[in-house]
Amino acid sequence: MRRLFVQAVDPSESIQSPFKGSIQSLNTVFRHGGTIKFPFIIESKELYLNPSSTLLKLFFIAEHTMPEGFEGFSLTCKRIQEVAERFREKHNQLKRRYRNFQYNWPAQEYYNAFTNQFLEDGGAANLIYSPLHLIQRISEEPRIARYITSAKLAERGTHAVFEVRCRFIDRVRSTLTLLPLLQSSPYIKDASLDPLDFYEVLLSEYVTGSEAKLSIAFLLALLPNLINVQLDLGGRHLPHNHPSAEPRRKQLLDVVIDRANDPSYPTAALSKLNTLVATKNRATGTVHHLTTAEVEPYLTIKSLRRYVLTTKPDVPPSCDFNCTTWFPSNRLSNERTTEGLETFAVMGFDTTVPELRYMLGQFPRLKTLKFCYSMSGPGPAGGLETIEILSETLEELHFLDFNAENIGDDFVQSMHSFKKLKCLRLDFDSVFDRLKIIDHGLPKITQFLPHTLEKLVLVMNELFTDLHTLWSFLYEVHSGSEDGVRVLPKLENITILTEHTTETAQEGFERLSDIYKQSYNTLENCDRIQIIHTGLGRQELRLEAMENW
Repeated sequence: MRRLFVQAVDPSESIQSPFKGSIQSLNTVFRHGGTIKFPFIIESKELYLNPSSTLLKLFFIAEHTMPEGFEGFSLTCKRIQEVAERFREKHNQLKRRYRNFQYNWPAQEYYNAFTNQFLEDGGAANLIYSPLHLIQRISEEPRIARYITSAKLAERGTHAVFEVRCRFIDRVRSTLTLLPLLQSSPYIKDASLDPLDFYEVLLSEYVTGSEAKLSIAFLLALLPNLINVQLDLGGRHLPHNHPSAEPRRKQLLDVVIDRANDPSYPTAALSKLNTLVATKNRATGTVHHLTTAEVEPYLTIKSLRRYVLTTKPDVPPSCDFNCTTWFPSNRLSNERTTEGLETFAVMGFDTTVPELRYMLGQFPRLKTLKFCYSMSGPGPAGGLETIEILSETLEELHFLDFNAENIGDDFVQSMHSFKKLKCLRLDFDSVFDRLKIIDHGLPKITQFLPHTLEKLVLVMNELFTDLHTLWSFLYEVHSGSEDGVRVLPKLENITILTEHTTETAQEGFERLSDIYKQSYNTLENCDRIQIIHTGLGRQELRLEAMENW
């Protein structure tokens, strides 16, 4: 029996155009075999984006090929299913391993055994623990690149010994797949880079451990479906447009970002990038002002919506980790902007008032701003009034455990300027409790909160014992102003997260909850306030907040 071959055509063609409106011609093709053009089979993209529509079209064809061509059509569908089943297991394996990619370097206790095994027989070939390893794997199996939608590419704390790195380089040279990958890359070509030179630099970078980070730049140029990425802030890098910046990396990134922002390249690498997380992995030392230069070029990608700066999750807050994040005034080129960015979050970093003001000025459409605790030294609290420059766009604001000692009238007055702020999350004991003891003639809490507020989240310290302050705030919310008008007319939800770990603290909050319900059970919307006993400590709440970002 002759086989039916399916050929993809332009979607603008009518379904009847290949057969000139003749159903008999369609039946003849199925009956005798031949080549048929189906305008709905363009590429796999439409099949998984709209499978229902595709199925309806198949029903249409099946119905109009009966009886002459139905058997041929049915056999074709059966063979398509057989082919698909053959790839299903491979597809599931690749999806499980690479969709949410992260390095799988062996744990420290198995490190020596792994090293010995690798040196003896080149084992553990499935381990991917560096950008070059993933690039090499993609050169051997190109479809891997399309499976990666989320990638944690922050470097691991454990690195291979020199002998293991050299052995891996020998394997790369012997497989003869990496150099052809570079030679066929449109990004290498458009950047006017020599593939052979780039190849040698990649291998040398891996062996010597240099901080050029060319492998990261090229790896990202291979990932067309990447949505979320986590990068490392482990080294010092000159700003992207600095004259002394690594020329190869700069040339490559310029091409990658230009293509990602060009609508004529819908499948370009990083064209779907939504979230960028930059992580500082070192538990001690100072973050140099050039540290963030490595990730700054990616902020100009138009699809980017969320940018997160964070320390390593298991780094505890301490005075020994005195980090200062400096955002250089020349960090972005004049040709590119960050207008697409909507969420900016910082966890575990300090910044100065001028830096905060400049940084926020680069994000003119920012809707969500989150700061989660600051370290010793000058923190953002003294410059909270700088957030006023976002008063036209900001809808959600989080400040957790920041240095509230410098809070003053400027911050209180700035809160009145917000026109769209709907959600506010604050440390109650760090901010509200301090307001009552500062002799600045500050207004009541509810009087400086914006009237647009719909949701308020208060985080209570486990050592917080002054329930009177919290009670006074709740009373203000329900009692309204002196003329009887609600001070926060749109506030419909107040969530109180307690960090208590002792029975005494829990009993105190439960008692407050009971008193509140008894006192206000006749008021409208009294159930809008909920007290949640998280049972988490301060550090756990911070980590939870970071994961949700």
